[in-house]
Amino acid sequence: KNFTLRAPGPGYTCGPAKKVRASKFLSADGRRVTQALMTWNITCTYSQFLAQKTPSCCVSLSSFYNDTIVPCPACTCGCQNNITQPGTCVERDSPYLPTLINTPIKNPAPLIECTPHMCPIKIHWHVKLNYKDYWRVKVTITNFNYRMNYTQWNLVVQHPNFDNVTQLFSFNYKPLTPYGTINDTAMLWGVKYYNDMLMQAGK
Repeated sequence: KNFTLRAPGPGYTCGPAKKVRASKFLSADGRRVTQALMTWNITCTYSQFLAQKTPSCCVSLSSFYNDTIVPCPACTCGCQNNITQPGTCVERDSPYLPTLINTPIKNPAPLIECTPHMCPIKIHWHVKLNYKDYWRVKVTITNFNYRMNYTQWNLVVQHPNFDNVTQLFSFNYKPLTPYGTINDTAMLWGVKYYNDMLMQAGK
């Protein structure tokens, strides 16, 4: 009744084990069949929200009537706490930054720039114009991780008005239509040799 599954990492939730027909195995020479004593079937699902205690990115939204760009809320992906967790982030103007970046480390943990939101990736959706006949949006993706470049990145965005997209600049675009005629989801990715690599923080 009790099973322990060693998955690649946290985030997996498994349903109850169901007894099914016993599995049969053919020998290497193909001359014998061995039957298992019992066989159970277990279905597991993976959730990134369960795998990570904190989000790996944040999304902020601004409109044309905002005086400033709206930031991500404080502590979205964690909080700065140099007392209990020293070294979790580094200031942009820190004199130790070049040494920290260039030190060879096996399986390096993210080295995040100290920000109020503490997210490695920030996505900002800024409505520049909003008229009856057309609208214009600027999407900005910022990498705050000093140890990570993201090659061939992509971003999936859902918006009810993607059905009327007429022009895009600086991004490749492909509509995703999982529901047939409903076109409200878009995949965006960088233009090759221009912005197909999301450079590490400070670049």
